[in-house]
Amino acid sequence: MSENLVRGTGERLAKFAESMNIPFEFNSIVVSSLTEIDEAQFDLDPRETVAVFSEYALHGLVSEPNELEALMGVLKKISPSIMVVVESEVNLNSSNFARRFVEVLFHYGAYFDCLDACLESSCGYRDLIESMFLNKVTELLVKEGEERPRVVTIEVWRNFFGRFMMWEVGLSSSAMETVNLLLGRFVGGKCCTLDMDGRSLVVGWKGTPIFSISTWKFLH
Repeated sequence: MSENLVRGTGERLAKFAESMNIPFEFNSIVVSSLTEIDEAQFDLDPRETVAVFSEYALHGLVSEPNELEALMGVLKKISPSIMVVVESEVNLNSSNFARRFVEVLFHYGAYFDCLDACLESSCGYRDLIESMFLNKVTELLVKEGEERPRVVTIEVWRNFFGRFMMWEVGLSSSAMETVNLLLGRFVGGKCCTLDMDGRSLVVGWKGTPIFSISTWKFLH
């Protein structure tokens, strides 16, 4: 992500917070490699609670183990009160093209079916989202070696997080009630499926797993 994009995001968040009369401060850290990141770069206030939200961010580091290890090492030192992780719930890491093709077909086929059911063809956002998905499909099927993105399931992440002494907390009952309430108001809510994998929530479309939501704490 470019520095300008991060700065623009911070400015929009600051304006939104100001409109809601919410105290807000946005700070970004720019490094050429995550191996350069250090906990001292974070301006942490000991009086504040630290939370980490990672949405579709970690899988991009699967092919860069040194950077992933460095990031997790810093997070362990920071020891946030909670870490929420959202990742695709599919194994697209196979070196076998035929197997990977089938997995991509079913996974992104569910995404496109969801878009077709929930967004009108005239919706301006739909073209943008479809283009983004098509780029992902192309990367997964055309690229090989280190250039190909790696996507793994919650089971793999669970084993990986265990190496850093992380404990899977699980979602609260109130969070689950909120999810079900939102699905009831959603035009395609009846086609969404909710399943538990251990303490993680797996959200699917017509039975096909799409993504997982898991919550974690570092053991001291």
